[in-house]
Amino acid sequence: MFGGELEENEMTVVESILCHMLWREKAQSSPIDAIEIGK
Repeated sequence: MFGGELEENEMTVVESILCHMLWREKAQSSPIDAIEIGK
C-alpha cells in the first residue's frame, strides 16, 4: 500500500515538472497564452 502511494506521488512530481516546463516554453513564445494557461 505504501509503495503504491509513493509511486503515485512520484508521478505527480514528474507531471508537475513537465507541466511547468511546458508552461515556461509557452510563456517565452506567447506571454498572453501562458497567462491564460497559468490561471
